[in-house]
Amino acid sequence: MYDNMRKNGRFILSADIGGSHITAAVIDMDLKQVLESTLIRSPVNSHASHSEILEQWISCLQMVQQLSGSDLDHLAIAMPGPFDYEAGVSLITGLDKYEALYQINVREHLATALNFLQEEIFFVNDAEAFLHGEVISGAAAGQQRVVGFTLGTGMGSATSHNGKTADANWGSLPFRQSIADDYFSSRWFLSASRRQGLHDFENVRDMVRSLHSRPVIEAIFDEFADNFATFIKSRISYNLPECIVIGGNIAKSHHLFLPQIVSAIQQSYPEILIRPATLGDNAALIGAAFCCERAEKT
Repeated sequence: MYDNMRKNGRFILSADIGGSHITAAVIDMDLKQVLESTLIRSPVNSHASHSEILEQWISCLQMVQQLSGSDLDHLAIAMPGPFDYEAGVSLITGLDKYEALYQINVREHLATALNFLQEEIFFVNDAEAFLHGEVISGAAAGQQRVVGFTLGTGMGSATSHNGKTADANWGSLPFRQSIADDYFSSRWFLSASRRQGLHDFENVRDMVRSLHSRPVIEAIFDEFADNFATFIKSRISYNLPECIVIGGNIAKSHHLFLPQIVSAIQQSYPEILIRPATLGDNAALIGAAFCCERAEKT
């Protein structure tokens, strides 16, 4: 039980759904932070049946409810798309994850299992939740015009203007010979490494670990940085942000590409701040909770 939950405080149960895990915690809305003693991260088999997937999510959320020691009247969930966020229905198909949830009303199942009213459960795009969290209490706190990117198995993107954050879905835009998502994701790094004759990597983390023994990896990150800077400049030229925030698992190695991106962009736009995300996994949890609160007030 969390012993320090303040009387009359505002608390929301929040979750972030990843491709292989769920993270959940109670958010202290007044302090704008995760109650760390309630934070649970659980693995999820995204290729399981819909009932198994939902049971894994529900089990994690029930553990957080028990840790809170208090009734929580709202549940906010950062969910990858495609998803009908208003109806609470999954539209994910053809992405090699959560296929069994296609056309399933997730809101109904969670409400029944967790003792929430359906109208107390709020869904938000995961990239939108990430950026909103960084705007609320992270790398973009105090900034009014912000663009955010999450770099991982795919590229997420969102914009925030005067505290209102929205999914941008720039990953589906044309870029080079394909779309942006194909260039700014882990699969691009693995494809680029194979073109260099390196076939023994399973993820970007493996590449980073081999950097000193295989100098060609540095060139791969330089190519990534050049491409990403070109893409960013093409998107911000009409509506300049004050700040750009870059997060996601690939951004954990931002020292290998962010300085090049900063240099390239600030040659044209020296006033723009370009920062790595600071909240890690907590960004989407905080952002989802505050998006939920905003929705309640409208």
